[in-house]
Amino acid sequence: LEFRRVLFRSNGLTVKSETDWNRLHLFIMAAVKMTRYANNYGKGGHEDSVMDNIVYMAMLQEIDEENDITRDF
Repeated sequence: LEFRRVLFRSNGLTVKSETDWNRLHLFIMAAVKMTRYANNYGKGGHEDSVMDNIVYMAMLQEIDEENDITRDF
């Protein structure tokens, strides 16, 4: 799957723990909302998707902080 390779580097993505699955789910939901916004871009976007994405990203950040997820950027 090219999407995975582009987003998660050439070594792909390993999902092992419940936390990994929760993080991946939120990430995918954010991608879905961005797709909905992009599909409506010419009409001014999709406000509900923007608001949902704010929530998904805040939840993802909370999980990362609670689990001391290491960032390498």
